[in-house]
Amino acid sequence: MRAEARPDRRAPSAPRAAGASSVTEPVARRTAFLTRAVFGKWSTEILDLLGRSGPLGFGALNDRLIGITPRVLSGKLRRLEGQRLVRRTVVAGRPPRVRYAITDAGEVVVGLTGPLVVFLRGLDARRGVAPPARRNGRRGQRTG
Repeated sequence: MRAEARPDRRAPSAPRAAGASSVTEPVARRTAFLTRAVFGKWSTEILDLLGRSGPLGFGALNDRLIGITPRVLSGKLRRLEGQRLVRRTVVAGRPPRVRYAITDAGEVVVGLTGPLVVFLRGLDARRGVAPPARRNGRRGQRTG
């Protein structure tokens, strides 16, 4: 039997305009990496809180982010620090304390994601979605 040639079913690619740029694979990878980091669960909330409140210690962050566990908060802060969106500073003393602050790059991200966060909070309020109950950090016991 003779194999018949199949017609190409893909749409022809549109010609590029003069001066149009294409997205290279490294740029696409960095964009995907940053998008996952910024829009991952809790990341926008952490950046928004640090942007509004200024430098905070771990305990203050944990208290203000209702529903996050210390383990998740620690991991998210580490990841945001690695991406240079959050700066970690050790304050000398007994015991030593740690303060977290937003970086200039983090401020840019907050500026871009801020309207989205405001929109989502308003959407939750209109739908009657209540924030999660506070956890006191002891074996999942809930408070207030």
